[in-house]
Amino acid sequence: MSHRARNIDNNNNQYYYDDDVSWCEQNMIKLIIIICLTIVAIGCSTALAMVYIQDTQRERAFLAKKNTWTARVEQCAPILKIAGPIILNLVKVAFSVLLI
Repeated sequence: MSHRARNIDNNNNQYYYDDDVSWCEQNMIKLIIIICLTIVAIGCSTALAMVYIQDTQRERAFLAKKNTWTARVEQCAPILKIAGPIILNLVKVAFSVLLI
């Protein structure tokens, strides 16, 4: 956390700060944590998707006969069951870090 010199203006009894520190500078650690958690969530989802798609390549002939969107939803459903809670928890942690 950055410490700034707080001075009082005697004319109207209001506090002011000597230096102008941007929001990004004040919350840099929070932003770095949120970015890292976002990268981890995307990486987990991508890895799970790649593993699942490799495992289901032998079922492509069966899935090709169905509607393309239906096949894709069926193919992604197990991934979302696993990756969904992981991403949800990472988003919760990111927002709680942002609120600290």
